[in-house]
Amino acid sequence: MVLNRKKHQLITSLKILNYALIDNLDISFTDGLSCITGETGAGKSILMGGLSLVLGKRADLNVLKNPNKKCVIEATFYIDNYSLREFFDEAQIDYQKETLLRREIIPGGKSRAFINDSPVTLEKINRLSDFLIDVHSQNENQTLFKDEYQFLVLDALAKNDILINEYSKNLIEFNVTKKIYDELLLKSHSLKQESDYNKFLYDELVNEDLNLDSQISIVEEIEKLSNVEDLQLNLSQSIQIIEGDQIGLLTQIS
Repeated sequence: MVLNRKKHQLITSLKILNYALIDNLDISFTDGLSCITGETGAGKSILMGGLSLVLGKRADLNVLKNPNKKCVIEATFYIDNYSLREFFDEAQIDYQKETLLRREIIPGGKSRAFINDSPVTLEKINRLSDFLIDVHSQNENQTLFKDEYQFLVLDALAKNDILINEYSKNLIEFNVTKKIYDELLLKSHSLKQESDYNKFLYDELVNEDLNLDSQISIVEEIEKLSNVEDLQLNLSQSIQIIEGDQIGLLTQIS
C-alpha cells in the first residue's frame, strides 16, 4: 500500500480502535512517500478498510472486534494547500488546516461521522474525501473522471485561490441577500392580500349606505346574535315545560 503526498503531507495520522483484528493502532505519517508492506494476511487491507470507513464507506457490525464496544477511527489531514475553504463554507463547518475526520460505529449498529468535531452526514464526508484520498488499483482511477476534481486541478494550476475565496465570499453574501429578498417578497404578498380584504370590507360598508337608523338596527341585531345561546337555552326549557312527558303542560291538560 502506497500513500503518496505532495510538498506538505496530506494525511498526517491514522488512529483505529476496535476494528476488525485491531485493538488499538496509532500511525503517524511524515513528508514524502510512505509505503506499508507485508505478506498476505498481514493486515494491509484492514488498514485500507479502516481508512475507507472514516472517509464515508458504509459500515456494519461485523467490523467490531469486540461487539460490546464501539469502533472509533480518526484520520488527520493537512489541507491548507488544497483550496477547500469553499467546501467548508458551504457545509457550514469550521475550517482548520489540520482537519480531523472521525467515524464511530456503536454496538447497536448506529454510525456517526464528524469533521472537526462537527456532526455531518455521510454524503458530506464522502464529498470531502474525494479531495483527500484517491485509491488507485489496476486500470482504475475514478476521480480523474469527475468534473469537480478536474476543476479543482485546473484552479490549482491557475493559482485561483484568491479568486475562488473572493467568489465564495460574494456567493455567501448573495445567498443571504436573496433569502432576505424572498422573505420580504413573501411578506409583501401577505400584506397585499390583507389590503385587498380590508378594501373589500370598506367597499361593502360604503355600498350599504349606512345612516343612524340602520346603525341602530345593526347594533340591535348584533346584541341579539350575541345572546343566541341564551335564547336557544330558554327556548329549549320552554319546550320542555310544554311538551315534557311527565310534567309538561300538554300532558297535564290531557
